[in-house]
Amino acid sequence: MRADEVIARIEAEGSWVDWCHTRDIVLAGDPGREVARIGVAWMATMAAVREADRRHVDLFITHENPFYAPTTQPFRIVERLREEKRSLINRTGMVVYRCHDLWDKIPSVGVADQWARALGLRCRRDFSSYIQHATIDETPLGVFAARCADALAPYGEDAVGVFGDLERPVREIGLGTGAATDICEMLKEPCDACIVADDGISNYHDVQIALDAGVSLIVVNHACCEKPGIDSMVFWLRDKFTDSDVVRLDEGYTIHTVRASVAHILV
Repeated sequence: MRADEVIARIEAEGSWVDWCHTRDIVLAGDPGREVARIGVAWMATMAAVREADRRHVDLFITHENPFYAPTTQPFRIVERLREEKRSLINRTGMVVYRCHDLWDKIPSVGVADQWARALGLRCRRDFSSYIQHATIDETPLGVFAARCADALAPYGEDAVGVFGDLERPVREIGLGTGAATDICEMLKEPCDACIVADDGISNYHDVQIALDAGVSLIVVNHACCEKPGIDSMVFWLRDKFTDSDVVRLDEGYTIHTVRASVAHILV
């Protein structure tokens, strides 16, 4: 099967995607190439591309954009790294396809629903939305945040950040997907706490709104909260494309929390 045929079968699942205005595009390579092995990662980092080359991947499916944001940040270092990565990909001959808009929202197996599953939350989500809500048994914020950290540990994150009183009981939870963690969208429904990604908030805007609204925030790493959905893609592809080998590639997004060695007291 050719890469463009694999991509067409994937895109046939995305009836809700605006295919004229989508991030889901071929970023490199000849889509007419025959595919024996598909590689999947959250991000096509240099290390992941090299691993894909070693493992003879023909089609690399990446969730996020591996070429940074050159249209808004045309800095020399960005240009140099982008061209270095593009040259590396071109030397391998593999096809790189970004599967983002479809895989974020695809029911059950996609990023949004797999993220809720990893957290053990039964969420309410409109089919077209990244934002979802859940009701849990009343639990102290600190205890609930620890559960979130435990759920993320297998995906490369050893802690979460928390804004709010750790003893405060929470019941109504707002949840976003990756960078799509818009506080104002979450607060359209009652929330005691919102789980947001570090790429999806800013301190001057979102954190301030949450604090002023009396809503606690649990902050997680963007990559780690989307990895459950990327792992799920591997199994979905294996089921759909039985003639191709599908492998999970390591993008290297592991985040460690390093605590201060001296206790500081705020006066």
